[in-house]
Amino acid sequence: MRVLLVSNGHFDSFLPLAAALDSEIDCTANIQIEQDALRQSILDYPITCRQYGAGVEDEDTERIRVGIGQLTGKELKLVFTKYPTRSFRAPANWKVSLEWSRWFRKNDFDLVHYNGTSMLYFQQNLLDQKSRKIFSVHDHIQHLGESSPQATLYMRYTALRSKRYRFVAHSDFVRQGFKEEFGIPGERIKTIRYGVLDLYHRWEDESVSQEPNCILSFGRISPYKGLEYLAEAWRIIRNENPSARLIVAGDGEFYFDISSLRSDPRVELYNQHVENAELVRLIQRASVVVLPYVEATQSGVIMTAYAFNKPVVATRVGALPEVVEDGITGLLVPPRDSVALANAVLDILSHPVKQEGLAQAIGRKTSVELAWRAIARQTIEVYRTCLG
Repeated sequence: MRVLLVSNGHFDSFLPLAAALDSEIDCTANIQIEQDALRQSILDYPITCRQYGAGVEDEDTERIRVGIGQLTGKELKLVFTKYPTRSFRAPANWKVSLEWSRWFRKNDFDLVHYNGTSMLYFQQNLLDQKSRKIFSVHDHIQHLGESSPQATLYMRYTALRSKRYRFVAHSDFVRQGFKEEFGIPGERIKTIRYGVLDLYHRWEDESVSQEPNCILSFGRISPYKGLEYLAEAWRIIRNENPSARLIVAGDGEFYFDISSLRSDPRVELYNQHVENAELVRLIQRASVVVLPYVEATQSGVIMTAYAFNKPVVATRVGALPEVVEDGITGLLVPPRDSVALANAVLDILSHPVKQEGLAQAIGRKTSVELAWRAIARQTIEVYRTCLG
């Protein structure tokens, strides 16, 4: 079985999946680079060579290849496709997509597995409508405060052609929503969860240790993350626990008044893109990771926290209850309930033995159920079904 695994992002999950698949089948990872940089997830590389097309080999791709090898500890079969822009309409991009479709057929792959959404994937699909395809669906809806008409258009196109395609959803919540929203037959959608995002161990700092009573919230700032409820919960926590500290890290514009957080000496705010090494240090310091979301599909934040055995306090929204086992790997609370959120955090902070038990349960879960070898084997079963 020869599979081409394609992605232009989500590299913290894409690369370990590619490595695990390649241990079982013949898997080539196709990284698609758009415009002048590869800054997605754990990869951050400027693009200086203006050579575009499918199967590009230049100084940029060699630098990225070496870096990925150091990151994964494995020599993956990597192929790079470079686009001059992100525009669906740009003639230069259509030229690259046509070259890609010819390259794909020439290399005689059995199927292509697309990770996430991209209008440049849309180009490739319009130019190659005969190949067997798998699509990983990360989000079937747009999050609160966010809009992407192009992503919705792309989803509707793949749904219309669903008789030829198979889909992987990363949660039962997304699977059901995708099925209902786009009319996809249930037997064509398989739930395969995110694996633990353990590539972040690459930046682990042995000099950094966990700090008692340290609360962390990290990730892109967006209204669906519900950070205003964490800010309200913090007022309760700081009064009940004089040693508690709060760290909020992530880029994006705050959509509520954070003046009380900015002026609080027990709060650390990193309102910027946080580099991988700094993010890992913050996670290492944390006693608990908090997700006060008001909606969600799945969460890379949880899978990153789990990589370091950090207990999670999360809301009962979307797919979060599918990966946070209440009382086992973390605690679940109702959304938009600052008091319940504060009480759950205080419960974990004030019971070190419970905290350790949660951490041990996370370790057991990630070593079996959420290990990439298990995720890869489930994915291969979808491939076999697709190929008949």
